[in-house]
Amino acid sequence: MKHRLRKTKEAFLNTARKLDCFVFDRIGPIKALFLVHDLRGFQQMQPLIAALLARGVAVRISLIDTATIESYHLNQIDHQLTKLFIPVRLGRLKKWHYIFQSEVTFFYPARFATRVQLSHGSGWGNLTTYPCNTLKTIQRQSSISISVLYSNAHLEYFKQHDEQLTKKQDFLCVIGGSPKLDALKPLSRTAIASLRSSLGMQDIITVAVTSHWRPKSILPRFGENLIDAITTEFSQPVQIVILGHEKLWEENEEQIQAQKQSSLAERIAGKVALTANTFFIRDPKQQRDYLRASDIVVHDNSSVLIECLCLEKSTVFLRTPETMPIEPTIADVYIRAGQCFSSLSDLPNAISRALINPSERRSIQRDMLALMVSRRGNSADFLADLVVKIGRVSGPKSHGWAKARKLIAFANAELDHQNAQA
Repeated sequence: MKHRLRKTKEAFLNTARKLDCFVFDRIGPIKALFLVHDLRGFQQMQPLIAALLARGVAVRISLIDTATIESYHLNQIDHQLTKLFIPVRLGRLKKWHYIFQSEVTFFYPARFATRVQLSHGSGWGNLTTYPCNTLKTIQRQSSISISVLYSNAHLEYFKQHDEQLTKKQDFLCVIGGSPKLDALKPLSRTAIASLRSSLGMQDIITVAVTSHWRPKSILPRFGENLIDAITTEFSQPVQIVILGHEKLWEENEEQIQAQKQSSLAERIAGKVALTANTFFIRDPKQQRDYLRASDIVVHDNSSVLIECLCLEKSTVFLRTPETMPIEPTIADVYIRAGQCFSSLSDLPNAISRALINPSERRSIQRDMLALMVSRRGNSADFLADLVVKIGRVSGPKSHGWAKARKLIAFANAELDHQNAQA
């Protein structure tokens, strides 16, 4: 009896939702909701939000993880965008044609909508294990209708590992690039010097160290000892900037106290306080400027490598079994883009090698970047234009889905043709 009542209720609700689509997919503005989990994901969304607003799309923002956002100071977010914030509960009830997210979320709207998955990072394929069911899991848990991928190679990567999903009629992959990379361009020597001055840095060789949050990544592995390895063994005056994924600093305080040790963040901060020309930047919003100000970036399998390629920075990769991307094509990108090291004793020599004629790897880096990311420089505009062209559509069950499939297929094929010509 309960099962029958549940089925009857669901049938009634679906009928009401279809009627809702029939009305609101034909009148009024295009409406889009962005679900924000953290500032790293929000950086991916911000250029797209601006592009959609410029085209007359009605945009609102809901904070899924308010505590995480507030920990990085909500007032750092553009004041004009804070006016667009609405409570999650209200977001569930209102009508949206598009709902954008950068993480798996259990946000379930009351009305049909086109769910769009953006990546929160700057790249893809950098995992050390295969994400065989990543898209399938995302679609099942979040009812994703459209996944925005970085490049043709990224699309082929997912076809290889989840071909059945990419062939489903209610799921589309669009090669849209990465909006957060649009503004990343190489700086002149003069511009770098000026940026360093504005950040309170000296205009000397600058090494940025960035890290993934996993246990065998650079900072969890080497901690504050990495600073000594560079400053004492490197033969030239150098300044160091410690960056890193924000999850690195989300440590379990009870576990730290039980082990009677300081947290990673505390140990690094203490070392930085005692070392001249050394900076510790935890805030993702500030990290990009320090990345721009660097000469060399020491990294692991973090997707920040893609940002380095956009900025034409020399790179030094921690090459170990635990940090090697399992996808051979992507592993090749990480290795060939710059120098490699496997231990702290190797690091100073790797940095020295990276400083010798850095331009000789630029051609390789540009080829790698073309493989990893398409539509660089106009990703946000492309995606916003695509939304406007598709128009008001509320997911696979609405009348406009066939148009969405056609336009996305055309956009992907056109990009493939352009790449073939290039």
